[in-house]
Amino acid sequence: MKKLLLLFVLNISLSVFTQELNKTKDGYSKIVDVELSKKEIYQKVNEWIGLNYVSAKDVIQLNTDEMIIVKGSIPINFEFHYGTFEIGVRHTLQISFRENKYKIDFLATSAYQTNNGNELKDSKFLKQFIRTEPQKNDDEFLLTKKNAIKEELLKSGVGYNEKNATKAASRKATKNIQKLYKRYAINQRNWNASIRMFYEKITDYVKVNKDEDW
Repeated sequence: MKKLLLLFVLNISLSVFTQELNKTKDGYSKIVDVELSKKEIYQKVNEWIGLNYVSAKDVIQLNTDEMIIVKGSIPINFEFHYGTFEIGVRHTLQISFRENKYKIDFLATSAYQTNNGNELKDSKFLKQFIRTEPQKNDDEFLLTKKNAIKEELLKSGVGYNEKNATKAASRKATKNIQKLYKRYAINQRNWNASIRMFYEKITDYVKVNKDEDW
C-alpha cells in the first residue's frame, strides 16, 4: 500500500510539467515575449552564455544577430540500481531572436557519467524522459525496461548473446518492475525540474533590467 501511495504521489508531481515538446518530439521549445529589442535580447543571451558555460568560445557553434547555437552539457542526478550518480547531459541549445521575442530550443543528444566520462550503455536512456506526461506502469513500460536491460547486458562484455540476454532481461524486469518504476518516476521528476530550471535561468536573466550605474 505504501509503495502504491508513493507512486501515486510521484505521478501527481510529474504531471505538472508543462514544458512544450518541439515538433519532432526529441527536445523542448519555448517562445518568450519580452519588452526588449532584438539587439538587447541578443546581448543578454550572450551574457548568459558567458556566465553559465565554462568557455563560451568553445561551446558556441554559431553566433549571429538572428540566432545563437551552443553545444554543451548540464549535470542531472539520476538513480540507478547501484546508486545515485551525476549524469552529464550533452545538448544543443538554439536561441533565435526577433523584436520583443525569442525562441529557446533545447535538444538532448547523449549522456555520460561525470565521474569517469563513460557513455551510458542504454542508448535510449534520455529519450524516455523527453515527454510532457510520465510513462505509466504498464506493458509498454515493462517492454521498455526489458529492452534497456537487454542492451546493457549485451554491452557488458560478460558473454551474453541475443538469446540469453533476452531471457535474463525479461526475468529481471518482470521481477523488479515496481522498483524500476519507482526509480523511473524519481528520475523523471529530477529531469523535469532540471529542464525547467535551465529554461528559467535563461528567461529570468534576459528579462532583468540591470542598473548600469556602478
